[in-house]
Amino acid sequence: MPSAPNGQATRARTKKRSKRRTSNSFKARKQPSEVHETTVPDEPEPETDANGEHMSERCTVHPGSRNEQWCIDCKIAICVHCTSNHPTHIVTKLSAAYDDAFEAIDGMQHTLVEYLRETRQRKTQLEAQEEDVALAYVRAQEALDMQVRSCADIVEARFEVIQQQLRQRIDACADWRAALEDTLHTVQQMVEELPPADMVARRDRVIGLLGA
Repeated sequence: MPSAPNGQATRARTKKRSKRRTSNSFKARKQPSEVHETTVPDEPEPETDANGEHMSERCTVHPGSRNEQWCIDCKIAICVHCTSNHPTHIVTKLSAAYDDAFEAIDGMQHTLVEYLRETRQRKTQLEAQEEDVALAYVRAQEALDMQVRSCADIVEARFEVIQQQLRQRIDACADWRAALEDTLHTVQQMVEELPPADMVARRDRVIGLLGA
């Protein structure tokens, strides 16, 4: 039939384009360090005929005709004879629709790869900030410990000075008490031992001793 050669040529161009773009675009971007492996659900293998051609490439309404058109409204592939059944619909070439789908998928993959790269860069920056914060915390803790030790040394030195001053005052009070006890003992002896006349004569001296 006349449409067969055109269908074979279109299918060959489509497969060649798919293979070339897959090797140049997808393969270049799907690096192990950039794209994580994802689990894709198993899909049934497309049915093929005896010649190995996909059954979906042939029109089920017009045997022998290939689906070289794409109905945008119905989202199905149709042959040139089926276009009359879609008079009000937007119909384009299947190869053009394939190119649009390929470009959309390729652009989305490129966007995802960029997002992944930016996410990894952000992760690296956050990890670096985390290390900086941890280091700053350690340094602040060390500085605080040093400040606490310095304050403790100052307080301890001040305490020793005050303690020494108090000991000196305590010793002075002890000496003064001992001197008072000696004076009191001397006066008591004078009072007990001196006759009344001598006591009256030494009145001022005794008072002076007590007042000292």
